[in-house]
Amino acid sequence: SYQLQLQPTEKDTTFSASVQPGSGDGNDGFYQAKQLNANVSTTEVLSANDYEDWYHFSLSSEQRMTLRFTNPTEVRCLVYPMDDVDLASFSGPECNQSYLYPPGTYFVSIGRKAIRSSQQTYTVWLEK
Repeated sequence: SYQLQLQPTEKDTTFSASVQPGSGDGNDGFYQAKQLNANVSTTEVLSANDYEDWYHFSLSSEQRMTLRFTNPTEVRCLVYPMDDVDLASFSGPECNQSYLYPPGTYFVSIGRKAIRSSQQTYTVWLEK
């Protein structure tokens, strides 16, 4: 189930919306997230109608690593620590920056910075 809320930028503007079923590339959310392994790069393409890809990795012990990704001018990268991660501060891991990752599960989102119809290629990897 989805709920869509539309708000016009000008008062009393009328509009309509239509919804059609679609499909993604099989890597569009938590449930389809692909496994990231240390020091193994993955190159993917965000096609014209694909806005985001997801990855995950788990650590059994604290490790200093850098989650690297390419093409930062066209795509963004966000790291989401799950509830089993005990972060010692308000700042968490950031892409392309060295970080001492506590044990636990992490999800990574790679998505477009702006909605565009062109393909965007990127590479993502965990560097130990």
